[in-house]
Amino acid sequence: MIQKQIGHNKAIWISLVKFITHVVVGVIAFFAISIIAVLLSWWVSYLESIGVNPIIVKAITGFEYLLLGLDLLLAGIFIIRSMYMLVKDLWK
Repeated sequence: MIQKQIGHNKAIWISLVKFITHVVVGVIAFFAISIIAVLLSWWVSYLESIGVNPIIVKAITGFEYLLLGLDLLLAGIFIIRSMYMLVKDLWK
């Protein structure tokens, strides 16, 4: 009985460590991609200041928003999926 309880506690800790690892990796990936979006924003500001065609500037700005939106969406899906896996592991 005690051996079974120890194994169950170990499984809980393994699940929690896996979840925390997923969250940390997901946050790092989110920030890495967000930095790219910020760099694009700075580049767009520079292009506007030197008088580049507004259509090109708007296209790059659209790509910047698309990149940030997809980053937010995929980070949210990743975190929700990690939470689902944690709950599934804890209910075994």
